[in-house]
Amino acid sequence: MPAVPDSIRSAIAFVEEELAAMECPAKAQTQLSIATDEIIGNIVHYAYSMGIGSVSVRIEALDEPRGARITFMDMGVVFNPLEAREPDIKPGAGEQRTEGLGIYLANKMLSLGVRDI
Repeated sequence: MPAVPDSIRSAIAFVEEELAAMECPAKAQTQLSIATDEIIGNIVHYAYSMGIGSVSVRIEALDEPRGARITFMDMGVVFNPLEAREPDIKPGAGEQRTEGLGIYLANKMLSLGVRDI
């Protein structure tokens, strides 16, 4: 799909439909929907600063242990979330600052093991 703001909702809908078909628990579906929103949003807003690119989302069902692997692929600016500094989230710290919170949220909520970047 094109890496444009309208695609964020489409990507979330795709992930939700696939997870529902896999009978994924509701809590996990919600967490993965939020993570999809954050990750696709970052790709849309930062990966292609000089134009519009594309983004792909692939979901694979895993048997042992039971689960799912969601892969987000783009050809935009290289970014390794494992090298990103954690934002200061102490109460009152950087009340106007929101950079870095999406990746932080996805990592903390899902304990993501980001690989193959």
